[in-house]
Amino acid sequence: MLFRSGDKTSGPGQDPIADMERAVRKDPTNKDNLLKLADLYRREARLEDAEASLQKALEASGGNINIREVLEDVQLELMAKAVTIAKEQFRATPTDEVKKQRAVALAAELLNREVEIFSARTERYPQDMRLKFELASRFMKQQKWQTAIPLLQQSRSDPRVKGESLVNLGKCFAYDKKAQLARRQFEAAIPEIHHDSQPDLYKDLFYSLGRLCEELQDKQAAEEYYQKVLEVDYAYRDAVKRLDALQGA
Repeated sequence: MLFRSGDKTSGPGQDPIADMERAVRKDPTNKDNLLKLADLYRREARLEDAEASLQKALEASGGNINIREVLEDVQLELMAKAVTIAKEQFRATPTDEVKKQRAVALAAELLNREVEIFSARTERYPQDMRLKFELASRFMKQQKWQTAIPLLQQSRSDPRVKGESLVNLGKCFAYDKKAQLARRQFEAAIPEIHHDSQPDLYKDLFYSLGRLCEELQDKQAAEEYYQKVLEVDYAYRDAVKRLDALQGA
């Protein structure tokens, strides 16, 4: 069937979403079509529609764990979207305490849900080091340093996240008042991180090392690490001020 130009109704083959919606209407319990439709919705950022389609696919599958995980991912995306909107609304009226509290509450809710989901997946897939890294990162946001440390010690065996795992491990040890352990992790991360590929992490690493060496009264090392930061970003945080203070002292 042909449709007039300007007609919002799409014919077969003209709109993949419309085609799949028709297929789902013909067979509402076909989980494969429901999954395909959810994927199409997700690509178009229609997250609420994707969630509804995945809920139906999960029911049709009898609770398939793979479908449940995709549903959880979409639900996390929806929660993250709500957090972003709440933060934008607060930034527009920064004196509105109600909007501030709403943004804080939604962010905490998202973080708690991420911890719940990643904890379950880490138990389900104990060999997935990237999952352990993600879970540790969430524990760090909750300032649960001692809970994050064992996960990071395992995730550093994965070359994909080794450098960042070492940096985060150093931070956890530092916050847990284990300065020498922290320094060893930071220094172990140096050959893993390059400014060209990870500029933000590179600067964070050397700045963190500078701060730590200041605390350890190793002023020469602190100067060297701050200089590494300033070589690539002269305006990074308060690195100039700290280096000047060290050299002046």
